[in-house]
Amino acid sequence: MRRDLLPYPGFSGGPLIDVQGQILGINTSGPRRSVLTIPVSTVDQVVKQLLQRGRVSRGYLGAGFQSVQLPQAVQQTLADKRDVGLLIITLAPDGPAERAGLLIGDIVLAMDGKVLTDPAGPASHT
Repeated sequence: MRRDLLPYPGFSGGPLIDVQGQILGINTSGPRRSVLTIPVSTVDQVVKQLLQRGRVSRGYLGAGFQSVQLPQAVQQTLADKRDVGLLIITLAPDGPAERAGLLIGDIVLAMDGKVLTDPAGPASHT
């Protein structure tokens, strides 16, 4: 089933509501004239942090990543048999990643017990 959401101009910031009247998130404009919906759980977290701290706290690793295909030999040694890791392509001078001993060219498979496969994922942002 294909689902399209095409809001009228100026509707960015409006809620996405299901048929039961539940708010699912806030709509905003995305790339290439697409529409993105920020989930209500994310909005709740941001509001909570703004009220408590006056700002949104974000983790900072100080590394830039690119997805990379893992060699077959490495894939076979992994319990989950995944085929992608994150190649470190940049390091911020004296950033947390560099201080921890990571090097450009290292491949990161997991962080804090969570598998990493997408450089745009929350834990992999610079």
